[in-house]
Amino acid sequence: MTAAMRDRLRGCLFGLAVGDALGAAVEFKAPGTFAPVTGFRAGGPHRLDPGEWTDDTSLAVALGDSIVSVGWDLNDQAKRYLDWYENGRYSVTGKCFDIGNQTRAALAQFKRTGDAYSSGSSAERSSGNGSIMRLAPVPVALAGLYPDQVKLLADFAEQSSVPTHPSAPCRSACRYFGVVLAALAAGEPREEVLSPTWPVLDDLGPLHPTVDAVARGSFRAKQPPAIRGGGYVVESLEAALWAFAGAQDFREAVLRAVNLGDDADTTGAVCGQLAGACWGESGIPADWRTGLARTDLLEAALGGTLRSGAMAAGALPSDPSARADRRQEGPSPTPVPAVSPPAGSYWVVTGRFLAGCFPGSLDPVEQERKYGAFADLGITTFINLTVV
Repeated sequence: MTAAMRDRLRGCLFGLAVGDALGAAVEFKAPGTFAPVTGFRAGGPHRLDPGEWTDDTSLAVALGDSIVSVGWDLNDQAKRYLDWYENGRYSVTGKCFDIGNQTRAALAQFKRTGDAYSSGSSAERSSGNGSIMRLAPVPVALAGLYPDQVKLLADFAEQSSVPTHPSAPCRSACRYFGVVLAALAAGEPREEVLSPTWPVLDDLGPLHPTVDAVARGSFRAKQPPAIRGGGYVVESLEAALWAFAGAQDFREAVLRAVNLGDDADTTGAVCGQLAGACWGESGIPADWRTGLARTDLLEAALGGTLRSGAMAAGALPSDPSARADRRQEGPSPTPVPAVSPPAGSYWVVTGRFLAGCFPGSLDPVEQERKYGAFADLGITTFINLTVV
């Protein structure tokens, strides 16, 4: 990994935290009702000190810690989110003081069932921005998958949304956003990555129509108030891209984002990931880097992935390019993340063959949820051995 790429990957996570901290003081305020944000300030609904951040960064740190510690395991990710919620682990203040409604409900369900594949609501009305706001550790850990294994990278990014935000728009937004971040960190030109004709878009598979519209450039045709820093995932993604696309540097990008108001911390966090992946940690103003609180937590979430260049615990080869080489030698099965199977099933051949209870249901919504959990693992063929 080059020094420049390492700088951009570090910038992706540090940019998230900086954008979050900048927006925290004006969270929930309508645009135009507050003095423009120009740097860290105290206050906001959680009465934070300058440079302190909110749940966006806490959940990103938890996700990164999970990847560093155990590899890819959705149940472990959810356990760490729950530890933050109940015990304040990963919090800048030592306690959970801010949590989205969807995340709270999903973690309550996970606590009851222990199953991260069924803990969140997949209803489209439950399409908040809580999974794109924490996404940075995924492209940081899987940077080596770009550009040769874009679909696998997108699969991981999408799957990271499942424990709390499994709706189609949220999963699709993570799929697109994760690949964009990896491309920027790899040094791809911003204008090329944000182009509606970027060839990589065709490798992602079908996106949800609302997300596809953003990826095809809806943010370029709008200005505030049509651009809103709201909590809906599509609005949030669109606002962050608008702020990023129209900026000359990191500072301008995140200030454009947080000064939209409303869900300012998350708009700042999403834009900060983009700006950090583009301009690197070195592009973040020095006073913001030194004024950011609890950078030790960020370093812990970054360290293992940047040292190894891939996920811990053998979930992927230490050199992702090796897989591409094997693919050139002849067909081979597509690797599947080493994750825990849905409740009531078990791996016969890890990553390829599951056995368990029949996943059907008389309730079509429940049946769709069950089949979706298997689809997340790459299981697309079912053999029914039940007696009729």
